[in-house]
Amino acid sequence: MIKRVVKMEFKSENINTFIDIFKTNKDKVANFDRLKSVHKEMGWQLLLNENQKLSIGSSELAVIGVENQSASPRFPQKGDLPKAAQATENSDFRLLLSHDPSHW
Repeated sequence: MIKRVVKMEFKSENINTFIDIFKTNKDKVANFDRLKSVHKEMGWQLLLNENQKLSIGSSELAVIGVENQSASPRFPQKGDLPKAAQATENSDFRLLLSHDPSHW
């Protein structure tokens, strides 16, 4: 459950955004579980340190998705690229999906 919403202004980019503040870790986990459920209901497959292989003609594309991983200490480090890329080394192409590519 969201306890309060704080409006933050990023002056360098002149963008306004809202950040949800959760009281406890339990609230954060419940929110993340809800988000995963909503994405599943929409027919989306979240790649949380995992991959999905697609056959395109005679080629194979490995789509690799990592959880949040950032060079910024502000964000939790949950990404596991080696785990996400397991068994993709023989794919013809590998596509990495990352919310924040600063870890690369």
